[in-house]
Amino acid sequence: KNLKLSNIKKKYLEQIIKRYKLEFIILGFDSKIKKILQYKKSCIEVMDTGPACRTINILLSEGRLVGALIFPIQN
Repeated sequence: KNLKLSNIKKKYLEQIIKRYKLEFIILGFDSKIKKILQYKKSCIEVMDTGPACRTINILLSEGRLVGALIFPIQN
């Protein structure tokens, strides 16, 4: 089943954070898509794909409990 942008709900992401005891989830998207998703006052961070990959690597190297949903950059 393909993951569609319209299926990414804040409530679902918050359930993942709670279940896996994550500090937060990083969502990495193409900058055009990033503007569509705005999660205020939550443990969900939306950023461009490149910075999201770098950030998740840094946080994991620090031993932080984080998750990520990274989408490829579209040409």
